[in-house]
Amino acid sequence: MAHEASAVGTNQPGAADAVDARSLNLFKHIVENSDEEVLLIHTDGRIAYANPAARRNLGYTAEEFEHLSLAQIDPERGSNFTHRLANLRLQPQPTIETQHTTHDGRLIPKEVHAFIIKAGDEEYVCAFARDISARKRLEAEHCRLQEANQHAHTIEAISRLAGGIAHDFNNLLTSIRGYAELVLMLPDPPAGLTADVTEIKSAADKAAELTEQLLAFGRRQLLTPELLDLNAVLNNAAPMLKKLLGNEIQLTVETGTELGNLRADPHRIEQILVALLNNSREAMPNGGRVLLKTHRKTLRDVSTAPSGCRPGDYVVLSVTDTGCGMDAETLAHIFEPFFTTKERDRATGLSLPAVYGIVQQHGAVIEVTSERAQGTTFTLYFPAVSDVTPKPVVSPMSASTHRQGNILLVEDEESVQRLAARVLRDAGYQVLTANDAEAAMQVAAGFDDRIDLLVTDVIMPGINGRDLAETLQRRRPSMRVLYMSGYTEDILADRGIAGTDLNFIMKPFGLHEFRAKIESLLEENSRCNA
Repeated sequence: MAHEASAVGTNQPGAADAVDARSLNLFKHIVENSDEEVLLIHTDGRIAYANPAARRNLGYTAEEFEHLSLAQIDPERGSNFTHRLANLRLQPQPTIETQHTTHDGRLIPKEVHAFIIKAGDEEYVCAFARDISARKRLEAEHCRLQEANQHAHTIEAISRLAGGIAHDFNNLLTSIRGYAELVLMLPDPPAGLTADVTEIKSAADKAAELTEQLLAFGRRQLLTPELLDLNAVLNNAAPMLKKLLGNEIQLTVETGTELGNLRADPHRIEQILVALLNNSREAMPNGGRVLLKTHRKTLRDVSTAPSGCRPGDYVVLSVTDTGCGMDAETLAHIFEPFFTTKERDRATGLSLPAVYGIVQQHGAVIEVTSERAQGTTFTLYFPAVSDVTPKPVVSPMSASTHRQGNILLVEDEESVQRLAARVLRDAGYQVLTANDAEAAMQVAAGFDDRIDLLVTDVIMPGINGRDLAETLQRRRPSMRVLYMSGYTEDILADRGIAGTDLNFIMKPFGLHEFRAKIESLLEENSRCNA
């Protein structure tokens, strides 16, 4: 139809110079039944005719169209209609995309093809318009999926990078932090040494935190999930969180009743709290208020729920501050790696992406609402689990100054082995050492006394730590095992470590944490064998 009409246009070779009234009536009769919108427009921009499809889709009556101009229907094209008409006289114009305004003020995307026709001495612009809303939605969804795919590739690339450097880097940091701690334990260190070594340890701690956040963002951090009462976690952490916020920020904790339990790594939950409260503190340099709140929520209709939530029961944690808030642009990027609004010398840009990774790793969902000068709320939805009693939340135990027991230490990184052996011997344990599993089995075979604890790296040349432990425990069933590694969760899962109840300590670890773990396991062993 458009081709036929254009054949009588003034600019087409072989076209008639005019169409008479009868031809115009025939043309109008044809377009009356067209599904496409057809508009005839005077050269001054007034609408001469609108077919039923145009009246139906735009919501105007035929009488209303007689008093409308193109500028009212299509402000962008109608505002410079004279210029567009001149171009149309010179050559045919390609199909364009624009927006038409409906009677109730809505904007509908349209695809329009326009050309010039004549009826007697009258000249008109004939425009065929098609609603492309569905296509635009598909294009928008395609762009969204492309962005999501690109984001997933970014996460995977960073995750692979983190996983690739984690093991070697964590071994180095274990040694740096450990030997720094040993120096700081000296009774009378030389003048000035303490301050220098403290700076070394602080730098190592920051490097360890950065590596940990990279792993968390890439969801390759090893989790040791437990059944938790979130209220107990908050109440236990509240004193530490208040110190973190400082005196100018008021912290309020509101714990819901009949909350239920969740399965999570308590250390990672504390990491989430610290990261979110650090974010709140940065947003309130002149003080303010932070509210930590828990409640239980049942989601039945997920159409209004945060993206990723399924129907079911959730333990919900919200962190609300009265800070400066965020604009839409910042909200769109806060979980991206290395994005930050902080000053260059204070920013790593990883705290919130790390939170996102930890939340995702727990099968939970995080939602953020914020406006400039209106504060921010982070809401976390953790799947609730069956109503059973969780372990009590306790503070880390302090290691005794002198202990007893026989420990077989297997570590292929010499600096880590020397450090761990020294710490254990200083604590009073007898320590046997080996560089790999085969050497460890030889040492164990030649040791006639009881071995109370095997401390072994997971990934080693030849036989891995899990297989070594199973082999030795067949001969020494009372021997406890502590695994240690700097590798990522996916690699440890392949060795049967991740996602289990096995005793594990992640490198880089502090000496206090290491000794406390050893003491706890040996005390449990003593009770079992008493």
